Amino acid sequence: MNKIKTLVLITLTDTEKKHFTQFNDRLDISFKDIKEVPIMREDIEDAEIIIGYPPKKFLETAKNLKWLQVISSGVDKYMRNGILPKNTIITNARGSYGEAQSEFMFSMLIALIKKLHIYRDNQKQSKWQSEGDVMMLRGSTALVIGLGDIGGEFAKLLKAFGVYVIGVRRDATKPSQGADEIHSFTKLDSLIPRADIIAMVIPASPETENLMNSKRISMMKKGAVLVNTGRGVTVDNEALCDAVESGHLAGAAIDVFNIEPIPMEHRIWEIENLLITPHVAGLDYMAHNWSHTLTLILENLQLYCEGKELRNKVDKSLYEFS
Repeated sequence: MNKIKTLVLITLTDTEKKHFTQFNDRLDISFKDIKEVPIMREDIEDAEIIIGYPPKKFLETAKNLKWLQVISSGVDKYMRNGILPKNTIITNARGSYGEAQSEFMFSMLIALIKKLHIYRDNQKQSKWQSEGDVMMLRGSTALVIGLGDIGGEFAKLLKAFGVYVIGVRRDATKPSQGADEIHSFTKLDSLIPRADIIAMVIPASPETENLMNSKRISMMKKGAVLVNTGRGVTVDNEALCDAVESGHLAGAAIDVFNIEPIPMEHRIWEIENLLITPHVAGLDYMAHNWSHTLTLILENLQLYCEGKELRNKVDKSLYEFS
């Protein structure tokens, strides 16, 4: 029986590679660390399984590709028409990042509302100066847009600090432990004015592109804050800058932007009440996250070899980009 050609494009230790030997009788596995060696078109062409992030420009010739396993939650960069062969299954690493990314989001939020970023700037200038009132979490209302793995964990953290949490998700009937209310996206406009904190934890899709547009940002409560660790294209970042500069919003914390890296000349760098991190909230290389992801990969390889349904299969109909 011919072995299934499998291409692994992730950084693995020798010990981690040994986990894959259990599949040697069924899979013909090639390991190529995409961070160390260039990936060529011929590496992609014959693979039936690819694990990692193959260059998009080569996937048009990947005629044998049946399954792509990415090691992140987001898959949007592979979802535009024509990138993947039509019947390719794509699975993500949902479940690996909830705890770590929600902690990062919470840290950004606390730093922002307590003005820690400003005090850090003052420290660099040897300036001993009060920056005035700060926001309290207890008694505030948060709107978490996206109640998946990450948003659900973030909601639980907020709840533990006395925040009233409103969640928005596609299926409003699905419960979430940290949310006091759950609504569908159709209710979004009525929910925005209620929130002191809005957290964006959603993927990029036709439904979510520019979801927080200038109109919706203007609907936010005066003095509210926004946190975005989902995807940069879900927020009108120019309108966000305007709202923070004008004082309508107290501030924003963003880990993602519609152009990455953010151009050096962009005004966003100079806005005091904007806290920026360079798309690191997920930290897929953290041991906590990576252990879960590696286990998922190995379980899915076993399921694939047995002809069974894969875990974390992405519904491609939700990402019908043109």
